[in-house]
Amino acid sequence: MKFLDRLFVLLLAIIIVALSVGMSGVYFELFSQYKIANFIADSVGRVELLVVAVVLFLIAARIIQLSFVSKKKNKQTIIGEGKLGKVRITIEAINEFVKDVAKAEANATNIKSEIKETETGLNIVLKLSVYDQVKIPDLADQLQQHVKAEIENSIGAEVNEVEVIVKAIEKKKEGKHKLQLD
Repeated sequence: MKFLDRLFVLLLAIIIVALSVGMSGVYFELFSQYKIANFIADSVGRVELLVVAVVLFLIAARIIQLSFVSKKKNKQTIIGEGKLGKVRITIEAINEFVKDVAKAEANATNIKSEIKETETGLNIVLKLSVYDQVKIPDLADQLQQHVKAEIENSIGAEVNEVEVIVKAIEKKKEGKHKLQLD
Protein backbone atom coordinates (compact mmCIF):
# COMPACT_ATOMS: atom_id res chain seq x y z
CA MET A 1 0.00 0.00 0.00
CA LYS A 2 1.31 3.44 -0.88
CA PHE A 3 2.25 5.99 1.78
CA LEU A 4 -0.67 8.28 0.94
CA ASP A 5 -3.15 5.41 1.15
CA ARG A 6 -1.78 4.41 4.55
CA LEU A 7 -2.09 8.01 5.69
CA PHE A 8 -5.74 8.08 4.56
CA VAL A 9 -6.50 4.89 6.48
CA LEU A 10 -4.76 6.32 9.56
CA LEU A 11 -6.75 9.57 9.35
CA LEU A 12 -10.01 7.68 8.93
CA ALA A 13 -9.19 5.53 11.95
CA ILE A 14 -8.44 8.64 14.03
CA ILE A 15 -11.75 10.20 12.96
CA ILE A 16 -13.66 7.05 13.87
CA VAL A 17 -11.96 6.93 17.29
CA ALA A 18 -12.78 10.62 17.88
CA LEU A 19 -16.42 10.07 16.90
CA SER A 20 -16.74 7.03 19.16
CA VAL A 21 -15.19 8.92 22.09
CA GLY A 22 -17.50 11.88 21.41
CA MET A 23 -20.61 9.68 21.27
CA SER A 24 -19.57 7.93 24.46
CA GLY A 25 -19.02 11.34 26.07
CA VAL A 26 -22.54 12.43 25.10
CA TYR A 27 -23.97 9.16 26.42
CA PHE A 28 -22.20 9.54 29.78
CA GLU A 29 -23.08 13.26 29.83
CA LEU A 30 -19.44 14.37 29.73
CA PHE A 31 -20.29 16.60 26.78
CA SER A 32 -23.43 18.66 26.57
CA GLN A 33 -25.50 17.93 23.49
CA TYR A 34 -26.48 21.61 23.47
CA LYS A 35 -22.84 22.73 23.29
CA ILE A 36 -22.27 20.30 20.41
CA ALA A 37 -25.39 21.60 18.63
CA ASN A 38 -24.25 25.22 19.15
CA PHE A 39 -20.76 24.37 17.82
CA ILE A 40 -22.31 22.83 14.69
CA ALA A 41 -24.68 25.79 14.27
CA ASP A 42 -21.77 28.24 14.58
CA SER A 43 -19.87 26.30 11.87
CA VAL A 44 -22.59 26.83 9.24
CA GLY A 45 -21.20 28.76 6.25
CA ARG A 46 -17.56 28.46 7.29
CA VAL A 47 -15.03 27.57 4.63
CA GLU A 48 -13.12 25.31 7.04
CA LEU A 49 -16.16 23.04 7.35
CA LEU A 50 -16.36 22.69 3.55
CA VAL A 51 -12.62 21.90 3.32
CA VAL A 52 -12.90 19.21 6.02
CA ALA A 53 -15.96 17.71 4.30
CA VAL A 54 -14.18 17.58 0.91
CA VAL A 55 -11.05 16.01 2.43
CA LEU A 56 -13.13 13.39 4.27
CA PHE A 57 -15.06 12.64 1.08
CA LEU A 58 -11.84 12.17 -0.91
CA ILE A 59 -10.36 9.90 1.75
CA ALA A 60 -13.52 7.79 1.86
CA ALA A 61 -13.67 7.59 -1.94
CA ARG A 62 -10.05 6.42 -2.12
CA ILE A 63 -10.58 3.76 0.54
CA ILE A 64 -13.69 2.52 -1.26
CA GLN A 65 -11.71 2.41 -4.51
CA LEU A 66 -8.95 0.39 -2.84
CA SER A 67 -11.55 -2.03 -1.50
CA PHE A 68 -13.20 -2.76 -4.83
CA VAL A 69 -10.43 -2.40 -7.37
CA SER A 70 -8.30 -5.50 -7.70
CA LYS A 71 -4.66 -4.65 -8.24
CA LYS A 72 -3.64 -8.24 -8.76
CA LYS A 73 -1.09 -7.87 -11.47
CA ASN A 74 0.79 -10.77 -12.88
CA LYS A 75 4.08 -10.07 -11.20
CA GLN A 76 6.93 -10.87 -13.52
CA THR A 77 10.61 -11.48 -13.29
CA ILE A 78 13.20 -10.92 -16.00
CA ILE A 79 14.95 -14.15 -16.90
CA GLY A 80 16.93 -12.97 -19.88
CA GLU A 81 17.84 -10.08 -22.06
CA GLY A 82 18.73 -10.43 -25.71
CA LYS A 83 19.33 -8.18 -28.68
CA LEU A 84 15.59 -7.92 -29.36
CA GLY A 85 14.44 -7.27 -25.81
CA LYS A 86 13.78 -8.72 -22.39
CA VAL A 87 12.37 -12.17 -21.67
CA ARG A 88 9.94 -12.24 -18.76
CA ILE A 89 8.02 -14.97 -16.99
CA THR A 90 5.25 -14.52 -14.46
CA ILE A 91 5.80 -15.58 -10.88
CA GLU A 92 2.57 -17.55 -11.24
CA ALA A 93 4.08 -19.60 -14.10
CA ILE A 94 7.20 -20.30 -12.03
CA ASN A 95 4.99 -21.30 -9.11
CA GLU A 96 3.10 -23.86 -11.23
CA PHE A 97 6.40 -25.19 -12.60
CA VAL A 98 7.77 -25.61 -9.05
CA LYS A 99 4.65 -27.54 -8.01
CA ASP A 100 4.98 -29.85 -11.01
CA VAL A 101 8.66 -30.49 -10.28
CA ALA A 102 7.92 -31.22 -6.61
CA LYS A 103 4.97 -33.49 -7.48
CA ALA A 104 7.38 -35.75 -9.35
CA GLU A 105 8.61 -36.85 -5.93
CA ALA A 106 6.49 -39.86 -5.01
CA ASN A 107 6.81 -39.40 -1.23
CA ALA A 108 5.42 -35.84 -1.10
CA THR A 109 1.75 -34.84 -1.36
CA ASN A 110 -0.46 -31.75 -0.91
CA ILE A 111 2.26 -29.54 -2.32
CA LYS A 112 1.87 -25.79 -2.19
CA SER A 113 4.56 -23.30 -3.09
CA GLU A 114 5.26 -19.61 -2.69
CA ILE A 115 7.73 -17.65 -4.78
CA LYS A 116 9.33 -14.44 -3.55
CA GLU A 117 11.48 -12.40 -5.87
CA THR A 118 14.55 -10.69 -4.45
CA GLU A 119 17.21 -8.56 -6.10
CA THR A 120 19.54 -11.55 -6.34
CA GLY A 121 17.06 -14.25 -7.37
CA LEU A 122 14.10 -16.28 -6.21
CA ASN A 123 13.26 -17.59 -2.75
CA ILE A 124 10.97 -20.60 -2.89
CA VAL A 125 8.92 -22.02 -0.04
CA LEU A 126 7.49 -25.53 -0.47
CA LYS A 127 4.78 -26.60 1.95
CA LEU A 128 3.91 -30.26 1.73
CA SER A 129 2.89 -33.46 3.43
CA VAL A 130 5.08 -36.57 3.45
CA TYR A 131 4.35 -40.22 3.95
CA ASP A 132 5.46 -41.98 7.11
CA GLN A 133 8.54 -44.18 6.81
CA VAL A 134 10.22 -41.41 4.76
CA LYS A 135 13.51 -39.90 5.85
CA ILE A 136 12.45 -36.26 5.88
CA PRO A 137 15.97 -34.71 5.80
CA ASP A 138 16.87 -36.80 2.75
CA LEU A 139 13.58 -35.99 1.01
CA ALA A 140 13.93 -32.26 1.77
CA ASP A 141 17.51 -32.17 0.47
CA GLN A 142 16.49 -34.04 -2.69
CA LEU A 143 13.56 -31.66 -3.29
CA GLN A 144 15.70 -28.58 -2.69
CA GLN A 145 18.38 -29.71 -5.13
CA HIS A 146 15.89 -30.88 -7.76
CA VAL A 147 13.71 -27.72 -7.66
CA LYS A 148 16.76 -25.41 -7.75
CA ALA A 149 18.34 -27.29 -10.66
CA GLU A 150 15.11 -27.50 -12.70
CA ILE A 151 14.31 -23.79 -12.32
CA GLU A 152 17.83 -22.68 -13.14
CA ASN A 153 18.14 -25.06 -16.11
CA SER A 154 14.63 -24.83 -17.59
CA ILE A 155 13.63 -21.27 -16.76
CA GLY A 156 16.98 -19.57 -16.35
CA ALA A 157 16.10 -17.78 -13.13
CA GLU A 158 18.58 -17.71 -10.27
CA VAL A 159 17.41 -19.51 -7.10
CA ASN A 160 18.73 -18.25 -3.76
CA GLU A 161 16.85 -20.55 -1.43
CA VAL A 162 14.40 -23.45 -1.42
CA GLU A 163 12.74 -23.80 1.98
CA VAL A 164 10.81 -27.00 2.70
CA ILE A 165 8.07 -26.97 5.32
CA VAL A 166 6.50 -30.32 6.23
CA LYS A 167 2.89 -29.66 7.25
CA ALA A 168 1.88 -33.26 7.95
CA ILE A 169 3.06 -36.84 7.97
CA GLU A 170 0.51 -39.18 6.43
CA LYS A 171 0.07 -42.92 6.27
CA LYS A 172 0.80 -44.22 2.80
CA LYS A 173 -2.34 -45.57 1.22
CA GLU A 174 -1.67 -49.02 -0.03
CA GLY A 175 -3.65 -50.78 -2.71
CA LYS A 176 -6.40 -53.12 -1.58
CA HIS A 177 -5.26 -56.70 -1.42
CA LYS A 178 -7.66 -59.40 -2.48
CA LEU A 179 -7.94 -62.40 -0.30
CA GLN A 180 -7.12 -65.59 -2.17
CA LEU A 181 -8.66 -68.84 -1.16
CA ASP A 182 -6.90 -72.09 -2.05
